[in-house]
Amino acid sequence: MLQNNAFPKIGYRSIDEIAAQGIVEVLQPTIWLDKHETARRVLQRMKVVFDWANDQTER
Repeated sequence: MLQNNAFPKIGYRSIDEIAAQGIVEVLQPTIWLDKHETARRVLQRMKVVFDWANDQTER
């Protein structure tokens, strides 16, 4: 799911380079409007990745 939707837009950036605008790029416009369930799952998985990365930097 991330490979098809997130990686083409933000996959080349390091995690610390991705801001809210990058997430908006992933979800907008087609995926959020046409595939709401897919968008929800992508967003959920992206959150897991960001949370994990945040935990790694706090150690």
